[in-house]
Amino acid sequence: MDRNEPVDYWYCLECHRVYEVHAIRSGRWLRVYNRSGADVPVSFDGWKQILVMPETATYVATEVDPEITLSGYLRQHDSVLYYLSLDETVAHVVDKASSQILFPYVLEDFWSPSAKG
Repeated sequence: MDRNEPVDYWYCLECHRVYEVHAIRSGRWLRVYNRSGADVPVSFDGWKQILVMPETATYVATEVDPEITLSGYLRQHDSVLYYLSLDETVAHVVDKASSQILFPYVLEDFWSPSAKG
């Protein structure tokens, strides 16, 4: 997807969805991924690795250490990896140690600048 602004990925602890959002002040969500029983690929070659930040975990980390850097946070929370398919419709959470897929996600909803609202 061509984007004028950078994006962030956030995991919601309440609804258990992954949100792609504009990484700008007052940015909005662009895509929502929901857990599913999607087929699991044999390989993630060509998939993009993305960083997904659990909202409350990042708040707690910055409350404990207001000066924490992104790399410092990631060193403390590096047990899972997230991969996004080339067409950006499927994402998988992978256990870093075992390479086992923990959760598959599929694109549930999206917003584009041409959409109303």
